[in-house]
Amino acid sequence: MTKARTLGWLVMALLLGAGCAASAASTRPTLREHYQAPGTAEAHYRSAPPPGAALTGPHAFRVGQGIEAAPAAEALRPDPRLGQLAAWVLEERGPEGETPPHPVIDLWARHLGMPEPAPHLIVLAQSDPETLAQRIEDELSRVLSSQRYTHYGAATGDLEGVVVTVLALSWRWADFEPLPRRLTPGAPLTIAGKLHADLRDAMLVVSYPDGTSTRAPKQKGRDFKADVPTEQRGEYRVEILAEGKLGTTVVANFPIYVGVEPARSVTVERAADHGERLPPSEVGERLLALINRDRERAGLSPVEAHSPLDAVAAAHSKDMHDHGFVGHTSPTTGGAGDRVKRADIRTPYVLENIGRGYSPEEVHRGLMDSPGHRANVMTPDATHVGIGVVVEIEDERPAYLVTELFGRFAEPIDVDDAVDDLVELLDAERKKRGLPELAMNDTLTELAGATAERFFAEPGSDQNALLQALSKRAAQAGGGYSRQTAMMTVVPALEDVLGIEALLDPAVRGVGLGVAQGTREDTIELGIAIVVVIGY
Repeated sequence: MTKARTLGWLVMALLLGAGCAASAASTRPTLREHYQAPGTAEAHYRSAPPPGAALTGPHAFRVGQGIEAAPAAEALRPDPRLGQLAAWVLEERGPEGETPPHPVIDLWARHLGMPEPAPHLIVLAQSDPETLAQRIEDELSRVLSSQRYTHYGAATGDLEGVVVTVLALSWRWADFEPLPRRLTPGAPLTIAGKLHADLRDAMLVVSYPDGTSTRAPKQKGRDFKADVPTEQRGEYRVEILAEGKLGTTVVANFPIYVGVEPARSVTVERAADHGERLPPSEVGERLLALINRDRERAGLSPVEAHSPLDAVAAAHSKDMHDHGFVGHTSPTTGGAGDRVKRADIRTPYVLENIGRGYSPEEVHRGLMDSPGHRANVMTPDATHVGIGVVVEIEDERPAYLVTELFGRFAEPIDVDDAVDDLVELLDAERKKRGLPELAMNDTLTELAGATAERFFAEPGSDQNALLQALSKRAAQAGGGYSRQTAMMTVVPALEDVLGIEALLDPAVRGVGLGVAQGTREDTIELGIAIVVVIGY
Protein backbone atom coordinates (compact mmCIF):
# COMPACT_ATOMS: atom_id res chain seq x y z
CA MET A 1 0.00 0.00 0.00
CA THR A 2 1.30 3.45 -0.87
CA LYS A 3 1.34 5.89 2.01
CA ALA A 4 1.93 9.56 1.22
CA ARG A 5 3.22 12.04 3.77
CA THR A 6 3.74 15.56 2.42
CA LEU A 7 5.21 18.58 4.11
CA GLY A 8 6.04 22.17 3.62
CA TRP A 9 8.11 24.06 0.98
CA LEU A 10 11.42 24.02 -1.07
CA VAL A 11 12.96 23.74 -4.69
CA MET A 12 13.78 21.22 -7.57
CA ALA A 13 15.72 19.71 -10.61
CA LEU A 14 15.87 16.90 -13.18
CA LEU A 15 18.51 14.47 -11.70
CA LEU A 16 21.67 12.72 -12.86
CA GLY A 17 23.83 10.06 -11.18
CA ALA A 18 24.90 10.26 -7.54
CA GLY A 19 28.61 9.73 -8.19
CA CYS A 20 28.85 12.61 -10.65
CA ALA A 21 26.84 14.87 -8.34
CA ALA A 22 29.11 14.26 -5.36
CA SER A 23 32.18 15.08 -7.44
CA ALA A 24 30.68 18.28 -8.82
CA ALA A 25 29.70 19.55 -5.37
CA SER A 26 33.00 18.70 -3.70
CA THR A 27 35.17 20.55 -6.26
CA ARG A 28 33.00 23.65 -6.86
CA PRO A 29 34.60 26.87 -5.54
CA THR A 30 32.56 28.68 -2.89
CA LEU A 31 32.44 32.17 -1.40
CA ARG A 32 31.89 32.92 2.31
CA GLU A 33 29.93 36.05 3.22
CA HIS A 34 29.23 37.34 6.72
CA TYR A 35 26.10 39.33 7.59
CA GLN A 36 25.08 41.07 10.82
CA ALA A 37 21.57 41.83 12.10
CA PRO A 38 21.31 45.63 12.55
CA GLY A 39 19.52 47.49 15.31
CA THR A 40 17.96 46.22 18.54
CA ALA A 41 16.64 42.67 18.64
CA GLU A 42 13.01 42.04 19.54
CA ALA A 43 12.52 40.01 22.71
CA HIS A 44 9.35 38.24 21.47
CA TYR A 45 7.79 36.85 18.32
CA ARG A 46 4.46 38.56 17.67
CA SER A 47 1.88 38.11 14.95
CA ALA A 48 0.40 41.59 15.53
CA PRO A 49 2.36 44.38 13.76
CA PRO A 50 3.83 47.10 15.98
CA PRO A 51 2.99 50.78 15.41
CA GLY A 52 4.98 52.73 12.85
CA ALA A 53 5.37 53.31 9.12
CA ALA A 54 5.53 50.33 6.79
CA LEU A 55 6.62 52.44 3.80
CA THR A 56 9.83 54.47 4.00
CA GLY A 57 12.09 56.52 1.73
CA PRO A 58 11.60 59.45 -0.65
CA HIS A 59 9.05 57.66 -2.85
CA ALA A 60 6.96 55.97 -0.17
CA PHE A 61 3.82 57.85 -1.22
CA ARG A 62 3.96 56.52 -4.79
CA VAL A 63 4.52 52.97 -3.48
CA GLY A 64 1.43 53.35 -1.33
CA GLN A 65 -0.59 54.49 -4.35
CA GLY A 66 0.49 51.43 -6.29
CA ILE A 67 -0.41 49.07 -3.45
CA GLU A 68 -3.87 50.61 -3.04
CA ALA A 69 -4.58 50.32 -6.77
CA ALA A 70 -3.54 46.67 -7.16
CA PRO A 71 -6.38 44.12 -7.46
CA ALA A 72 -6.71 41.86 -4.39
CA ALA A 73 -4.40 44.19 -2.43
CA GLU A 74 -7.25 45.09 -0.07
CA ALA A 75 -6.36 41.95 1.89
CA LEU A 76 -2.83 43.28 2.57
CA ARG A 77 -2.02 44.94 5.89
CA PRO A 78 1.01 47.17 6.63
CA ASP A 79 3.73 45.89 8.94
CA PRO A 80 6.55 48.30 9.90
CA ARG A 81 8.87 45.35 10.51
CA LEU A 82 8.66 44.44 6.82
CA GLY A 83 9.44 48.06 5.97
CA GLN A 84 12.52 47.92 8.21
CA LEU A 85 13.64 44.64 6.64
CA ALA A 86 13.15 46.13 3.16
CA ALA A 87 15.35 49.08 4.17
CA TRP A 88 18.13 46.70 5.30
CA VAL A 89 17.88 44.82 2.01
CA LEU A 90 18.12 48.13 0.12
CA GLU A 91 21.37 48.90 1.96
CA GLU A 92 22.85 45.40 1.51
CA ARG A 93 22.11 44.76 -2.17
CA GLY A 94 24.94 43.08 -4.06
CA PRO A 95 26.97 44.53 -6.97
CA GLU A 96 24.40 43.31 -9.50
CA GLY A 97 21.49 44.52 -7.39
CA GLU A 98 20.82 41.06 -5.93
CA THR A 99 19.26 40.68 -2.49
CA PRO A 100 21.07 38.96 0.39
CA PRO A 101 20.59 35.16 0.43
CA HIS A 102 17.71 33.41 2.18
CA PRO A 103 19.52 32.67 5.50
CA VAL A 104 20.18 36.40 5.92
CA ILE A 105 16.57 37.38 5.27
CA ASP A 106 15.49 34.66 7.70
CA LEU A 107 17.87 35.98 10.39
CA TRP A 108 16.65 39.56 9.94
CA ALA A 109 12.97 38.54 10.03
CA ARG A 110 13.49 36.63 13.31
CA HIS A 111 15.55 39.53 14.70
CA LEU A 112 12.49 41.73 14.09
CA GLY A 113 10.18 39.26 15.87
CA MET A 114 8.29 37.84 12.87
CA PRO A 115 7.30 34.16 13.27
CA GLU A 116 6.14 33.34 9.73
CA PRO A 117 8.36 32.01 6.90
CA ALA A 118 10.90 34.50 5.51
CA PRO A 119 9.13 37.12 3.38
CA HIS A 120 9.06 37.35 -0.40
CA LEU A 121 11.14 40.24 -1.74
CA ILE A 122 10.56 42.20 -4.95
CA VAL A 123 13.29 44.62 -6.08
CA LEU A 124 12.40 47.21 -8.71
CA ALA A 125 14.72 49.73 -10.37
CA GLN A 126 13.64 52.48 -12.78
CA SER A 127 14.74 55.93 -13.86
CA ASP A 128 11.35 57.69 -13.79
CA PRO A 129 9.73 58.03 -10.31
CA GLU A 130 6.47 59.17 -11.93
CA THR A 131 5.80 55.63 -13.14
CA LEU A 132 6.59 53.94 -9.80
CA ALA A 133 2.97 53.65 -8.65
CA GLN A 134 1.99 51.90 -11.90
CA ARG A 135 5.00 49.60 -11.64
CA ILE A 136 4.08 48.59 -8.08
CA GLU A 137 0.49 47.99 -9.13
CA ASP A 138 1.58 45.79 -12.05
CA GLU A 139 4.06 43.75 -9.97
CA LEU A 140 1.58 43.22 -7.14
CA SER A 141 -1.13 42.17 -9.59
CA ARG A 142 1.23 39.59 -11.06
CA VAL A 143 2.36 38.21 -7.71
CA LEU A 144 -1.05 38.18 -6.05
CA SER A 145 -2.55 36.26 -8.97
CA SER A 146 -0.59 33.15 -7.91
CA GLN A 147 0.19 33.62 -4.20
CA ARG A 148 -1.75 35.04 -1.30
CA TYR A 149 0.04 37.41 1.08
CA THR A 150 -1.28 39.13 4.18
CA HIS A 151 1.24 41.91 5.05
CA TYR A 152 3.56 44.31 3.29
CA GLY A 153 6.35 46.82 3.85
CA ALA A 154 8.66 48.67 1.47
CA ALA A 155 11.66 50.97 1.30
CA THR A 156 12.73 53.28 -1.53
CA GLY A 157 15.89 55.16 -2.39
CA ASP A 158 17.62 57.16 -5.14
CA LEU A 159 20.79 55.32 -6.10
CA GLU A 160 22.98 56.74 -8.89
CA GLY A 161 20.02 58.36 -10.63
CA VAL A 162 17.83 55.27 -10.36
CA VAL A 163 14.79 54.81 -8.13
CA VAL A 164 15.18 51.49 -6.31
CA THR A 165 12.28 49.96 -4.41
CA VAL A 166 12.34 46.88 -2.20
CA LEU A 167 8.88 45.49 -1.51
CA ALA A 168 8.60 42.82 1.22
CA LEU A 169 5.49 40.59 1.27
CA SER A 170 4.64 38.14 4.03
CA TRP A 171 2.02 35.48 4.66
CA ARG A 172 0.82 35.36 8.28
CA TRP A 173 -1.84 32.69 8.49
CA ALA A 174 -2.26 32.43 12.24
CA ASP A 175 -2.60 34.71 15.25
CA PHE A 176 -0.03 33.77 17.90
CA GLU A 177 0.28 34.51 21.55
CA PRO A 178 3.61 36.36 22.01
CA LEU A 179 6.58 33.97 22.32
CA PRO A 180 9.91 34.79 23.99
CA ARG A 181 12.87 34.37 21.66
CA ARG A 182 15.17 33.44 24.55
CA LEU A 183 14.52 31.17 27.54
CA THR A 184 16.43 29.69 30.44
CA PRO A 185 16.77 25.87 30.37
CA GLY A 186 13.68 24.17 31.73
CA ALA A 187 11.47 27.26 31.40
CA PRO A 188 7.95 26.61 30.05
CA LEU A 189 7.45 27.11 26.32
CA THR A 190 3.86 27.01 25.11
CA ILE A 191 3.04 27.53 21.41
CA ALA A 192 -0.57 28.66 21.12
CA GLY A 193 -2.77 30.48 18.64
CA LYS A 194 -5.55 30.30 16.09
CA LEU A 195 -5.29 29.52 12.38
CA HIS A 196 -6.94 31.76 9.83
CA ALA A 197 -10.23 30.59 8.35
CA ASP A 198 -8.96 28.64 5.33
CA LEU A 199 -6.46 26.54 7.31
CA ARG A 200 -7.04 23.76 9.83
CA ASP A 201 -5.42 20.91 11.76
CA ALA A 202 -2.18 22.43 13.00
CA MET A 203 0.84 20.22 13.65
CA LEU A 204 3.99 21.18 15.56
CA VAL A 205 7.44 19.99 14.45
CA VAL A 206 10.48 20.80 16.59
CA SER A 207 14.19 20.27 15.91
CA TYR A 208 16.27 20.18 19.10
CA PRO A 209 19.87 21.34 19.66
CA ASP A 210 21.14 17.74 19.62
CA GLY A 211 19.80 17.21 16.08
CA THR A 212 16.77 15.13 17.03
CA SER A 213 13.24 16.19 16.16
CA THR A 214 9.66 15.49 17.20
CA ARG A 215 6.39 15.76 15.33
CA ALA A 216 3.28 16.27 17.45
CA PRO A 217 -0.11 14.86 16.39
CA LYS A 218 -2.42 17.09 14.38
CA GLN A 219 -4.78 19.26 16.40
CA LYS A 220 -8.22 19.27 14.85
CA GLY A 221 -9.81 22.59 13.97
CA ARG A 222 -8.30 26.06 13.96
CA ASP A 223 -7.06 26.41 17.56
CA PHE A 224 -3.70 24.96 18.53
CA LYS A 225 -1.65 24.70 21.71
CA ALA A 226 1.45 22.64 22.49
CA ASP A 227 4.13 22.57 25.18
CA VAL A 228 7.78 22.14 24.17
CA PRO A 229 10.36 20.75 26.66
CA THR A 230 13.40 23.03 27.02
CA GLU A 231 15.97 21.01 28.99
CA GLN A 232 18.64 21.18 26.28
CA ARG A 233 20.78 24.27 25.82
CA GLY A 234 21.06 25.73 22.32
CA GLU A 235 18.91 26.62 19.34
CA TYR A 236 15.49 24.99 18.88
CA ARG A 237 13.73 25.28 15.52
CA VAL A 238 9.94 25.40 15.75
CA GLU A 239 7.69 24.87 12.75
CA ILE A 240 3.90 24.93 12.62
CA LEU A 241 2.17 23.20 9.71
CA ALA A 242 -1.50 23.25 8.77
CA GLU A 243 -3.78 21.80 6.11
CA GLY A 244 -5.18 24.00 3.33
CA LYS A 245 -6.49 23.66 -0.20
CA LEU A 246 -2.94 23.19 -1.54
CA GLY A 247 -2.10 20.54 1.05
CA THR A 248 0.27 20.97 3.98
CA THR A 249 1.36 24.59 4.46
CA VAL A 250 4.14 26.07 6.60
CA VAL A 251 2.44 28.58 8.90
CA ALA A 252 5.45 29.50 11.05
CA ASN A 253 9.14 28.64 11.25
CA PHE A 254 11.38 30.30 13.84
CA PRO A 255 14.23 29.57 16.28
CA ILE A 256 13.97 29.66 20.07
CA TYR A 257 17.21 30.05 22.02
CA VAL A 258 17.50 28.22 25.34
CA GLY A 259 20.37 29.16 27.63
CA VAL A 260 22.21 30.93 24.79
CA GLU A 261 21.95 34.35 23.17
CA PRO A 262 19.86 34.67 19.97
CA ALA A 263 21.93 34.68 16.81
CA ARG A 264 22.83 38.15 15.52
CA SER A 265 24.95 37.14 12.53
CA VAL A 266 25.18 34.46 9.87
CA THR A 267 27.91 33.28 7.53
CA VAL A 268 26.69 32.11 4.14
CA GLU A 269 28.55 29.89 1.70
CA ARG A 270 27.66 30.52 -1.92
CA ALA A 271 28.93 28.89 -5.08
CA ALA A 272 31.20 31.13 -7.11
CA ASP A 273 28.75 30.86 -10.02
CA HIS A 274 25.81 32.06 -7.86
CA GLY A 275 23.44 34.05 -10.04
CA GLU A 276 24.35 32.26 -13.26
CA ARG A 277 21.58 30.34 -14.96
CA LEU A 278 22.07 26.61 -14.39
CA PRO A 279 20.38 23.84 -16.38
CA PRO A 280 17.85 21.78 -14.41
CA SER A 281 20.12 18.74 -14.57
CA GLU A 282 22.95 20.54 -12.75
CA VAL A 283 20.59 21.92 -10.11
CA GLY A 284 19.46 18.35 -9.49
CA GLU A 285 23.03 17.08 -9.25
CA ARG A 286 23.93 19.72 -6.69
CA LEU A 287 20.83 19.09 -4.60
CA LEU A 288 21.50 15.36 -4.55
CA ALA A 289 25.10 15.96 -3.47
CA LEU A 290 23.99 18.33 -0.70
CA ILE A 291 21.36 15.87 0.52
CA ASN A 292 23.90 13.06 0.73
CA ARG A 293 26.53 15.30 2.32
CA ASP A 294 24.20 16.04 5.23
CA ARG A 295 22.99 12.44 5.48
CA GLU A 296 26.61 11.25 5.67
CA ARG A 297 27.37 13.76 8.43
CA ALA A 298 24.46 12.27 10.40
CA GLY A 299 25.68 8.70 9.86
CA LEU A 300 22.90 7.87 7.38
CA SER A 301 23.16 5.92 4.14
CA PRO A 302 23.07 8.00 0.95
CA VAL A 303 19.97 8.11 -1.22
CA GLU A 304 20.25 7.23 -4.89
CA ALA A 305 18.73 8.92 -7.92
CA HIS A 306 15.50 7.32 -9.16
CA SER A 307 14.51 8.14 -12.74
CA PRO A 308 10.75 7.37 -12.41
CA LEU A 309 10.54 9.60 -9.32
CA ASP A 310 12.51 12.28 -11.20
CA ALA A 311 9.84 12.31 -13.88
CA VAL A 312 6.98 12.63 -11.36
CA ALA A 313 8.81 15.40 -9.49
CA ALA A 314 9.59 17.29 -12.71
CA ALA A 315 5.96 17.09 -13.82
CA HIS A 316 4.78 18.55 -10.50
CA SER A 317 7.26 21.43 -10.71
CA LYS A 318 6.05 22.17 -14.24
CA ASP A 319 2.43 21.98 -13.05
CA MET A 320 3.14 24.52 -10.31
CA HIS A 321 4.99 26.79 -12.75
CA ASP A 322 2.34 26.60 -15.47
CA HIS A 323 -0.64 27.10 -13.15
CA GLY A 324 0.80 29.63 -10.71
CA PHE A 325 0.80 27.82 -7.37
CA VAL A 326 3.27 26.33 -4.89
CA GLY A 327 1.82 23.43 -2.93
CA HIS A 328 1.71 19.70 -2.41
CA THR A 329 -1.87 19.29 -3.59
CA SER A 330 -2.49 20.13 -7.24
CA PRO A 331 -5.99 20.96 -8.52
CA THR A 332 -5.34 18.59 -11.45
CA THR A 333 -3.06 15.81 -10.14
CA GLY A 334 -3.92 15.58 -6.43
CA GLY A 335 -1.31 14.82 -3.80
CA ALA A 336 2.16 13.28 -4.00
CA GLY A 337 0.82 9.80 -3.30
CA ASP A 338 -1.70 10.14 -6.14
CA ARG A 339 1.01 11.18 -8.59
CA VAL A 340 3.36 8.38 -7.61
CA LYS A 341 0.62 5.76 -7.74
CA ARG A 342 -0.53 6.98 -11.16
CA ALA A 343 3.04 6.47 -12.42
CA ASP A 344 2.89 2.85 -11.13
CA ILE A 345 5.82 3.43 -8.80
CA ARG A 346 5.76 0.93 -5.92
CA THR A 347 7.01 2.37 -2.65
CA PRO A 348 5.61 2.00 0.90
CA TYR A 349 5.66 5.77 1.40
CA VAL A 350 6.36 9.06 -0.33
CA LEU A 351 7.87 12.16 1.32
CA GLU A 352 7.75 15.40 -0.64
CA ASN A 353 9.61 18.70 -0.32
CA ILE A 354 8.82 21.65 -2.58
CA GLY A 355 9.92 25.26 -2.80
CA ARG A 356 11.79 27.97 -4.61
CA GLY A 357 15.21 29.63 -4.44
CA TYR A 358 17.94 31.37 -6.40
CA SER A 359 20.58 28.63 -6.18
CA PRO A 360 20.70 24.94 -5.26
CA GLU A 361 22.62 25.84 -2.10
CA GLU A 362 20.00 28.39 -1.05
CA VAL A 363 17.21 25.90 -1.70
CA HIS A 364 18.88 23.19 0.37
CA ARG A 365 19.74 25.56 3.23
CA GLY A 366 16.13 26.70 3.41
CA LEU A 367 14.95 23.10 3.44
CA MET A 368 17.33 22.13 6.24
CA ASP A 369 16.20 25.16 8.28
CA SER A 370 12.66 23.77 8.20
CA PRO A 371 12.12 20.94 10.74
CA GLY A 372 9.49 19.26 8.57
CA HIS A 373 11.59 19.33 5.41
CA ARG A 374 14.73 18.41 7.30
CA ALA A 375 12.97 15.33 8.68
CA ASN A 376 12.20 14.22 5.12
CA VAL A 377 15.79 14.73 3.96
CA MET A 378 17.17 12.92 7.00
CA THR A 379 14.73 10.03 7.21
CA PRO A 380 16.75 6.82 7.66
CA ASP A 381 14.10 4.83 5.76
CA ALA A 382 14.57 6.55 2.38
CA THR A 383 16.70 4.77 -0.20
CA HIS A 384 16.04 6.91 -3.30
CA VAL A 385 15.05 10.43 -4.29
CA GLY A 386 13.60 12.03 -7.40
CA ILE A 387 14.26 15.70 -8.07
CA GLY A 388 12.49 17.87 -10.64
CA VAL A 389 13.42 21.47 -11.49
CA VAL A 390 11.86 24.30 -13.45
CA VAL A 391 13.97 27.39 -14.14
CA GLU A 392 12.15 30.72 -13.90
CA ILE A 393 13.53 34.18 -14.68
CA GLU A 394 12.77 36.85 -12.10
CA ASP A 395 14.18 40.38 -12.54
CA GLU A 396 16.71 39.02 -15.02
CA ARG A 397 18.08 36.39 -12.63
CA PRO A 398 17.24 32.69 -12.47
CA ALA A 399 15.04 31.17 -9.76
CA TYR A 400 14.49 27.44 -9.36
CA LEU A 401 11.16 25.82 -8.59
CA VAL A 402 11.90 22.38 -7.14
CA THR A 403 10.15 19.19 -6.08
CA GLU A 404 11.94 16.43 -4.16
CA LEU A 405 10.32 13.01 -3.73
CA PHE A 406 11.83 10.55 -1.25
CA GLY A 407 10.89 6.88 -1.41
CA ARG A 408 11.99 3.45 -0.29
CA PHE A 409 12.69 0.63 -2.72
CA ALA A 410 13.81 -2.94 -2.24
CA GLU A 411 17.06 -4.37 -3.52
CA PRO A 412 17.55 -8.04 -4.58
CA ILE A 413 18.45 -10.28 -1.62
CA ASP A 414 19.94 -13.76 -1.31
CA VAL A 415 16.79 -15.66 -0.35
CA ASP A 416 18.79 -18.76 0.62
CA ASP A 417 20.57 -16.83 3.38
CA ALA A 418 17.62 -14.64 4.32
CA VAL A 419 16.32 -16.71 7.24
CA ASP A 420 19.77 -16.84 8.86
CA ASP A 421 20.07 -13.08 8.35
CA LEU A 422 16.68 -12.52 9.99
CA VAL A 423 17.61 -14.65 12.98
CA GLU A 424 20.86 -12.70 13.41
CA LEU A 425 18.98 -9.39 13.33
CA LEU A 426 16.33 -10.57 15.78
CA ASP A 427 18.77 -12.17 18.22
CA ALA A 428 20.86 -8.99 18.31
CA GLU A 429 17.77 -6.93 19.16
CA ARG A 430 16.60 -9.47 21.75
CA LYS A 431 20.04 -9.36 23.37
CA LYS A 432 19.75 -5.58 23.71
CA ARG A 433 16.49 -6.17 25.60
CA GLY A 434 17.96 -8.84 27.85
CA LEU A 435 16.05 -11.67 26.14
CA PRO A 436 17.37 -15.11 25.13
CA GLU A 437 18.01 -16.06 21.51
CA LEU A 438 15.08 -17.34 19.44
CA ALA A 439 14.37 -21.06 19.56
CA MET A 440 14.01 -21.91 15.87
CA ASN A 441 11.65 -24.73 14.87
CA ASP A 442 12.69 -26.45 11.61
CA THR A 443 9.20 -27.75 10.85
CA LEU A 444 7.56 -24.36 11.33
CA THR A 445 10.33 -22.74 9.28
CA GLU A 446 9.69 -25.16 6.40
CA LEU A 447 5.94 -24.42 6.48
CA ALA A 448 6.55 -20.65 6.67
CA GLY A 449 9.00 -20.81 3.73
CA ALA A 450 6.52 -22.71 1.56
CA THR A 451 3.82 -20.11 2.32
CA ALA A 452 6.14 -17.21 1.41
CA GLU A 453 6.98 -18.86 -1.93
CA ARG A 454 3.28 -19.49 -2.69
CA PHE A 455 2.54 -15.81 -2.13
CA PHE A 456 4.56 -14.83 -5.21
CA ALA A 457 4.14 -18.07 -7.18
CA GLU A 458 0.35 -17.63 -7.10
CA PRO A 459 -0.16 -13.87 -7.81
CA GLY A 460 -3.89 -14.06 -7.24
CA SER A 461 -3.61 -15.75 -3.85
CA ASP A 462 -5.20 -14.09 -0.84
CA GLN A 463 -2.88 -13.35 2.07
CA ASN A 464 -5.48 -14.20 4.70
CA ALA A 465 -6.29 -17.52 3.02
CA LEU A 466 -2.59 -18.42 2.90
CA LEU A 467 -2.21 -17.65 6.60
CA GLN A 468 -5.29 -19.69 7.52
CA ALA A 469 -3.91 -22.70 5.66
CA LEU A 470 -0.52 -22.19 7.29
CA SER A 471 -2.05 -22.02 10.76
CA LYS A 472 -3.90 -25.28 10.17
CA ARG A 473 -0.76 -27.11 8.99
CA ALA A 474 1.30 -25.68 11.85
CA ALA A 475 -1.28 -26.89 14.39
CA GLN A 476 -1.20 -30.36 12.82
CA ALA A 477 2.60 -30.40 13.08
CA GLY A 478 2.35 -30.07 16.85
CA GLY A 479 5.46 -28.94 18.70
CA GLY A 480 4.04 -28.92 22.21
CA TYR A 481 2.93 -25.29 22.15
CA SER A 482 -0.13 -24.11 24.08
CA ARG A 483 -1.01 -21.81 21.20
CA GLN A 484 0.37 -20.66 17.85
CA THR A 485 -0.01 -17.61 15.64
CA ALA A 486 0.92 -16.92 12.02
CA MET A 487 1.52 -13.59 10.28
CA MET A 488 2.92 -12.15 7.05
CA THR A 489 4.37 -8.79 6.05
CA VAL A 490 5.74 -7.51 2.73
CA VAL A 491 8.62 -5.06 3.24
CA PRO A 492 11.45 -3.39 1.27
CA ALA A 493 14.27 -4.66 3.52
CA LEU A 494 14.98 -7.53 5.91
CA GLU A 495 15.70 -5.00 8.68
CA ASP A 496 11.99 -4.21 8.77
CA VAL A 497 11.46 -7.51 10.61
CA LEU A 498 12.43 -5.60 13.77
CA GLY A 499 9.06 -3.88 13.49
CA ILE A 500 7.32 -7.17 14.34
CA GLU A 501 7.11 -6.77 18.11
CA ALA A 502 5.70 -10.28 18.58
CA LEU A 503 9.14 -11.70 17.71
CA LEU A 504 10.63 -9.70 20.59
CA ASP A 505 8.12 -11.04 23.14
CA PRO A 506 9.79 -12.88 26.06
CA ALA A 507 6.92 -15.43 25.99
CA VAL A 508 7.94 -16.80 22.56
CA ARG A 509 8.98 -20.48 22.82
CA GLY A 510 9.47 -21.46 19.19
CA VAL A 511 9.64 -19.69 15.82
CA GLY A 512 9.40 -20.56 12.13
CA LEU A 513 10.53 -18.00 9.52
CA GLY A 514 10.03 -18.00 5.76
CA VAL A 515 11.27 -15.49 3.16
CA ALA A 516 10.56 -14.98 -0.54
CA GLN A 517 11.07 -12.03 -2.89
CA GLY A 518 9.02 -10.99 -5.89
CA THR A 519 6.53 -8.52 -7.34
CA ARG A 520 2.75 -8.63 -7.48
CA GLU A 521 0.24 -5.98 -8.48
CA ASP A 522 -0.60 -5.45 -4.81
CA THR A 523 3.02 -5.18 -3.57
CA ILE A 524 6.03 -2.96 -4.00
CA GLU A 525 8.61 -3.83 -6.65
CA LEU A 526 10.85 -6.68 -5.42
CA GLY A 527 8.87 -6.90 -2.20
CA ILE A 528 10.21 -9.20 0.51
CA ALA A 529 7.51 -11.45 1.97
CA ILE A 530 8.36 -12.46 5.54
CA VAL A 531 6.16 -15.19 6.99
CA VAL A 532 6.29 -15.86 10.72
CA VAL A 533 4.89 -18.71 12.84
CA ILE A 534 5.21 -18.26 16.61
CA GLY A 535 4.63 -20.91 19.23
CA TYR A 536 3.91 -19.98 22.85
